[in-house]
Amino acid sequence: MTRVLSGAVLIVVAVAAVWFAPAWLFLLIAELLVILACYEFAGLVRASALSFPTVVATIAAALTCAAFSRATPGRGTALEVVLRPG
Repeated sequence: MTRVLSGAVLIVVAVAAVWFAPAWLFLLIAELLVILACYEFAGLVRASALSFPTVVATIAAALTCAAFSRATPGRGTALEVVLRPG
């Protein structure tokens, strides 16, 4: 039941951030959600007796989120630059 309630709260926060938050706050909330998701995943991996580099994976995920949030002036977003053919 705790997971359902925390999931419901996170969904409300995410939807509110998309509609009402300025760009810097949206990025901050997105980063926090990425970090929470990484630690949740790490807990699931540990429960299955596998090893998982939690800190490295969390830093990589947060940096990826930050990189894709930056707009490249005159060239589009980072995702458009990556997907652009040539």
